[in-house]
Amino acid sequence: MRAIGWVLLLGVLTPTASVADHASAASPPTASVRCSWHAHITSRGYRYKGALAGAVRCGSRFGKGVYRGRYEDNVREPTAATETGSTKLSFKAGTVRGTYMLGPATIAGTARYRGTFHITAGSGRFRHVSGTLQMTCAHRVPPTVACTISGPVAGL
Repeated sequence: MRAIGWVLLLGVLTPTASVADHASAASPPTASVRCSWHAHITSRGYRYKGALAGAVRCGSRFGKGVYRGRYEDNVREPTAATETGSTKLSFKAGTVRGTYMLGPATIAGTARYRGTFHITAGSGRFRHVSGTLQMTCAHRVPPTVACTISGPVAGL
């Protein structure tokens, strides 16, 4: 009788485990996010690499916060450049870190860059976030930058 009980129990658990395995393989739900920041270069004078600081504003899932970042420009021609960097967005509920790649853009007046922003880590309420977002930036003289990132973010 005991052997029949184990066979019946295994017969019930096997399909249940199979369904649970398929459910965990599904991708996590995503939410559309949009954030904008305005920052200025914190080092003296413009350089090809440096630090930025400013304010960030996102939708209700993140809110308002502080932007900190590092950048490196790669000037290819006298009037064209690409840019890479790292970003930390700090909010009351936690932080989001990421890296980005922009360009190429023409360097004349306001340089307008397009590229991608990759979320690399999070903390607090955002410790499980992930995603790759579209990024646009406008660099102006004096050295200020206005950027927007938007796209799907998982783990919120």
